Amino acid sequence: MHNGVFNTLEEVVDFYNVGGGHGWGIAPDHTTLPPDSLNLNEQEKKDLIYFMQALTDTSGLTAVPTKLPASTREDIESRIVGGDY
Repeated sequence: MHNGVFNTLEEVVDFYNVGGGHGWGIAPDHTTLPPDSLNLNEQEKKDLIYFMQALTDTSGLTAVPTKLPASTREDIESRIVGGDY
């Protein structure tokens, strides 16, 4: 997920299946995610994951980039591929 709390797509689907933060009892006051459980069974969760994996574009992942995109900012232009930012 966007904040790195889950390591797998299966964990993300499980989170949403129980109603997200509401299902875990940790929903913030102004969340926009509905509290409803998706009520997916194991096969439906697997099917959903297979579908989402089919949408993944891996065409740009076949080679490690040799340089980062160009920038007009000197501090950004000096970055190295694989560096800490």
